[in-house]
Amino acid sequence: MQAYLDGAVKAATYIESTARDNVNVPPGGYYFGNGQSNKSTEHNIDVYALFTLLGKLSGNSSWLDGAQHARTFVQAMFDAPSGHFWTGTSDPTNIFYNNSPEDVQTWSYLAFQDPNYAVSLDWVKTNLATTDTTFAFNNGWGSTGGLRLRVSGVPMLA
Repeated sequence: MQAYLDGAVKAATYIESTARDNVNVPPGGYYFGNGQSNKSTEHNIDVYALFTLLGKLSGNSSWLDGAQHARTFVQAMFDAPSGHFWTGTSDPTNIFYNNSPEDVQTWSYLAFQDPNYAVSLDWVKTNLATTDTTFAFNNGWGSTGGLRLRVSGVPMLA
């Protein structure tokens, strides 16, 4: 168990020392990586979850500061009028409005367990479901019948 915890601390230390955005606060958060200037809502949810667990498992509460920094970014990506999270930023501060993936909707709710974000689950059902017909755009099945969600999204939404 200790070897896994040590590995997680090493990975988290790398993230904290190379990807944290302390300049553009808000929205703060952590950069996508590899010197890129965009930030991903999905990756910041991951950082939040990792740092929160490290705060508990390592006994080092300083990880909770990083968790809150990532959470602040994710919360800044929430669009209350539409009830969903945007995918992230196209540069340090400008929200990327061109897509809204399923995983950030469900993972944010699972990570934060905040009832205020439950609406994003409904947003997924309403906006990302597709009808499985031969006429549906990008249905990927080529058959008829039923309401479908992207396969990897089904377990998260259930």
